Amino acid sequence: MLNIQSYSSRYLLITLLIFMGIFSAKASVVMNGSRIIYSAGEKEHSVQLTNKDNFPNAVQVWLDSGDAQSTPETGKAPFIVTPPFFRIEANAGQTLRLKYTGSGLPTDRESVFYLNFLQVPPVNKAEKNNKMLVLMRNRIKIFYRPESITGRIDQVSDALTFSVRQQGKDVVVTGNNPTGFYATIASGEVVGAGKKLKIKSEMIPPMSQAKWVIPNSSAPSKAVVNFLIVNDFGGQDSGSYTP
Repeated sequence: MLNIQSYSSRYLLITLLIFMGIFSAKASVVMNGSRIIYSAGEKEHSVQLTNKDNFPNAVQVWLDSGDAQSTPETGKAPFIVTPPFFRIEANAGQTLRLKYTGSGLPTDRESVFYLNFLQVPPVNKAEKNNKMLVLMRNRIKIFYRPESITGRIDQVSDALTFSVRQQGKDVVVTGNNPTGFYATIASGEVVGAGKKLKIKSEMIPPMSQAKWVIPNSSAPSKAVVNFLIVNDFGGQDSGSYTP
């Protein structure tokens, strides 16, 4: 019979594999939603995980402040999450409790952190010497949102401005975000004079800029920048700006 102790005995191996970056692109233990909005007034925030497998999995959870190579030992963020390690039954759910424990974050803009959860499937003792242990990791953004931010999140797409210029053989697109919210551009394109230049997904920090370099291209005249921006629910809203 599988139990949580059998997973714990492999903890050092798991940590090593995390450090080596051995992850699967698709996990069957998933979170409801694609991002976490933690409002400053919340005492704690609930996060729901679901196991879509027909067998149990163990899950290791930790947080970080931007280090994509973090491990449960090295990850640091001003939050605690409980439980940090657990077994999730087949086709069942697990609620995580996320609590902010820090201080001194900016009050006029959002701050971003990351919730990591690592799925560890069971290994049959009779087959463990003949099978590779495949770990599956998800990394989810946590947006800590102060109550005193000016404006509304649904106004961000209208507040963004873009410039398009030629720089040598390349086109440089600059996006400016004057708001206190993070603006996650899912995709976009520069359109003009019969041309369409694609821009990739990028997150523009509050009161800051992001740049896209499109190599070996020429800037179209009278360009329009069309884009899709991710909203609080993980959906995408359309926006457009004419420089």
